[in-house]
Amino acid sequence: MKRKVIKPKTRFSDLVEFYKEVKAMENLAFARLMAGIFDEDKALFFLKQKKREIENKYSKMLYEEDKYIFPSLGKMRKFLEKNGFVTGRINESVKHESAHYREALSNGFNIRGFLCWLAIDNGKKDYICSTQIAAYKMPAYDAYKKASNAPKNLSIIDRMAV
Repeated sequence: MKRKVIKPKTRFSDLVEFYKEVKAMENLAFARLMAGIFDEDKALFFLKQKKREIENKYSKMLYEEDKYIFPSLGKMRKFLEKNGFVTGRINESVKHESAHYREALSNGFNIRGFLCWLAIDNGKKDYICSTQIAAYKMPAYDAYKKASNAPKNLSIIDRMAV
C-alpha cells in the first residue's frame, strides 16, 4: 500500500513569525501582571484576546490542514516517521518536548497534547512541534519560565520566552 504524501502549504517563516508574535504577547501579559497593571484574570483575558487576533492575522498564511495535534509523544513520533523525517531529528524533537512536558507537569500545568505543524522551508518539508498547555488561569511566571526553558537545547520558539 502506497502512503499518501503530505505536501504542506504553510511556510516555515510564517510559522516562526506567528510564534514570535504569540511569545511577545505572553511576555507583555507577564510584564503587565508583574508590574501590577493587570490582575491574573485581566492578564489571561488580554493574552487570549491577543492570541485570537494574531491567529486571525495569520489565518490566510497558516493552513489548518498542516496542523496536527497528538495525545502523546509516541503518536507524534510515528507521524513524523511516516512523513519521512530523519530519525535523529525526531528523537531530538521528542526529547525536547518531553522536557517541556515533564517540567510543565511538575509545575502543576494541565497538558492538552502535542502540536505539530508541517511547513515548507526553502522547498523542503519541515516541522515545528510544541507542548500544548491548558491555561484556565494565568500561570505563575517562574513556573512558565521553567517549563519554557526546560530542554537543554532551546528551540527558536523557546528562546522567544522571557
